[in-house]
Amino acid sequence: MIPNPGQTKTTTETTSQSFTGDQTLKQPPYKQEEIHLYEQLLSSWGQNGTFPAQSAQYLQSTGLPKEILKEIWSRSAHGKTYLTKDEFFLAMRLIVIVQQGKLLNEQSLINFVPQPPVFNQPTQAQHNTPTKTQDPTKITQQELQEYNNEILKVSLGMPFVSEKKVVDYLTKGKGVPEAVVSEILSICNPYHSIRISKDGFVVILHLVSLKRRGIQLPPSHQYLPPSFTSLLGELLIDPFIEKENEENRSLVSQASQISITQSPNYNMNTITESSALISIITDITATSTISGSTTQIIGYQCR
Repeated sequence: MIPNPGQTKTTTETTSQSFTGDQTLKQPPYKQEEIHLYEQLLSSWGQNGTFPAQSAQYLQSTGLPKEILKEIWSRSAHGKTYLTKDEFFLAMRLIVIVQQGKLLNEQSLINFVPQPPVFNQPTQAQHNTPTKTQDPTKITQQELQEYNNEILKVSLGMPFVSEKKVVDYLTKGKGVPEAVVSEILSICNPYHSIRISKDGFVVILHLVSLKRRGIQLPPSHQYLPPSFTSLLGELLIDPFIEKENEENRSLVSQASQISITQSPNYNMNTITESSALISIITDITATSTISGSTTQIIGYQCR
């Protein structure tokens, strides 16, 4: 178990329960700044020294996707409907790990670099602490202006840039290694769209910048923050699944237009067969949509 964060440590490392639950792992000791902030958050959000599940909504102010927050909760609570003080402290560190752009694994916790979690809507505890931090992966206004200037030179005013042109500009114009370009495009353009929007190009240039600063990139677009995925837009939509869904929607629309009118040849079988057709097509569409959907895991903050 995680040692009491409020206790004074004389060793350089402490231990906590493993993510797998069958062994222990090491992590750096809690700094006084961490303890002070986490205790304030727990005091504001918790009840009787614990953090109940119904208070988990406060964690959404981190901006992380719900799937990632659920994973953090699962790894911290170990099946309970509340977090103890120690477990709440661990959850805060796991949030920071994701915001730093690292994976949720034992190694990330072992090498944890303490910093306050970033909340989109500042909490009272953050207002009361002198420690301030800025998300290193956020696109600043200055960076956005620089990226737009670069894109204007490449796009020549067009709303889109071909993937080939992007590759040529990055490798020949900016000297980015081909392996890095391939890594970034696999994240930002996983379905190999032949044209890339200006907003998508902004994210690509920003990931190049992060890579050059030594910040670890996510393994896929599913780990990008919502602010990045919204810019990438259609680049993250599987064209084959979208086409299949469109065809199914068209079938449902056609079936719903079947007109059953009173006539000498009218009989109940006509209504039954038409209704069954609509029902079957609707079921097929629903199944296809569910099987073809992509579950986004997180809110990844690159570092």
